[in-house]
Amino acid sequence: RFRYGGRAAGADTEFLCAGSRGKSIHAGSTGCAGYDRRSGKSGRKAVQYAGLCDGVDQDEGQCRYQGRVVYEDIENALQLFQIAEKKIRADNELLSGKIRIGISTTLTKTFLIPYIRKFHTKYPNIIFEISTDPTSTLKTLLKKGKIDFIIAKFPSNIKDEFHYKKLGEMQDTFIANQEYKDLASKTLTLKDLANFPILLQKQPSSSRDCFENYCRENQTKLKTVMEIASSNLLIDFAKIGYGIGLVTKEYVKKELENHELFEINITPKISRRDFGIIHFNYQYLNKASIEFLKMLDEEKQ
Repeated sequence: RFRYGGRAAGADTEFLCAGSRGKSIHAGSTGCAGYDRRSGKSGRKAVQYAGLCDGVDQDEGQCRYQGRVVYEDIENALQLFQIAEKKIRADNELLSGKIRIGISTTLTKTFLIPYIRKFHTKYPNIIFEISTDPTSTLKTLLKKGKIDFIIAKFPSNIKDEFHYKKLGEMQDTFIANQEYKDLASKTLTLKDLANFPILLQKQPSSSRDCFENYCRENQTKLKTVMEIASSNLLIDFAKIGYGIGLVTKEYVKKELENHELFEINITPKISRRDFGIIHFNYQYLNKASIEFLKMLDEEKQ
């Protein structure tokens, strides 16, 4: 057993070692001597190590050596403790830290960037690490602790172990370029839409899953011309007239406003979808992540 009496690594230190009759043998006696790496002398602070030296007959030089080894180990451990303590303090004061977010590239561009800019202005030393993958892949990363939380559109039926906190709603819709402008004034049914080339997001995709459920509910199956992994690419293909694309309306606000694309109205209308934060439990998040999520929540209220 040992007891450290100093306040920090490197402080003056004295070792007291138990003798054969259980008595403490002070530094400088025939038993175990204390050691101070700076002065070579025993100090006023106490570390007691029982059983380090085997009684009063133990060679004093050997005992000094053993005491030095114990001291150095304690000193190294305390230095590591101080480093960890400083890091924890810096993280808690938001002087350092990392926020690991799982989110799609398109949602990063259309939603997240302004909040990162605002947070970075206030806490410039916080690092953001962004993982852009399908939601199913991001959930696997979340389970493994590789990311702190996900920002995504919620599935139509939530049946998993995650917690969901709504930040807002989004609307999926069909869009096309001016080659289909004669459809602009019409309201089409799904069966009408089946006569046109359709661009859909490739699986795995929560948007695609919701749309497939929508088609089944309306007993209609659309002919897909192209499946595209990226929402941005799907929008680009719709711009060149390759087909009618299913996208999130909030992702094409600019294109709709400048009439580069237009919205095709269908009946029944696709239901709006919630989007927000997906996580396990806030207690596993660091201070930086908690503050960022608090900011998102306050901004959306």
